[in-house]
Amino acid sequence: MRKALVVGAGMAALALAACASSDVSKAGDIYVKANGVEIQAGGIATFPAATGGSTSSLMKVVIGNAGDAPLTITRITIEEGGNAFMSFNPLPADRDFPHVVDANELTGDTAYQFQIKYNPGSQFDDRKTRIRIESDDHDEGEFLLIVEPQAKAPKIKVVPDNITFVGATSSDPGVQCFEIRNTGTAVLQLTDNLTFELPTSEFQIIP
Repeated sequence: MRKALVVGAGMAALALAACASSDVSKAGDIYVKANGVEIQAGGIATFPAATGGSTSSLMKVVIGNAGDAPLTITRITIEEGGNAFMSFNPLPADRDFPHVVDANELTGDTAYQFQIKYNPGSQFDDRKTRIRIESDDHDEGEFLLIVEPQAKAPKIKVVPDNITFVGATSSDPGVQCFEIRNTGTAVLQLTDNLTFELPTSEFQIIP
């Protein structure tokens, strides 16, 4: 005679939960920050001070792990044909890899760090540099980081930006000087005459 096994509702739910938890796998999850800003795969990081004629600037890149298992970084390379003035500083050494980042270690002791140098001198190259980070990330085994220089454009600056006339009269008018500067990375062209925003009989612009 066969005997039936009767399982109560509570016991069935407990058995199902146990099976589900055993099927969950842990994995590393790459986490990248450039100059303190998180970058997604294929995202762009920009040198904030990379302007033509400037001294060289550095970008700090930190590779962490947002996953619940260790992440192993196997290689970091710069693609050929990128910006002529960007390079590793210094070049990541072969002995650095493989490098293991602990689980849930975003920027701590085991996170891997390197720097990108941009040294345009008096020249300008608007090409982007593509950096590939290879790891055992569960869904992004090859992480692409794109680095670009600051856009080349003029930027007007008026010095000083505010002046107060004191003691000026019709017989002894006051004169104040303004200087127009270009703090950008391209030539600034003044395409129109200097005028006041609102009509005035009290002030005049003297070239």
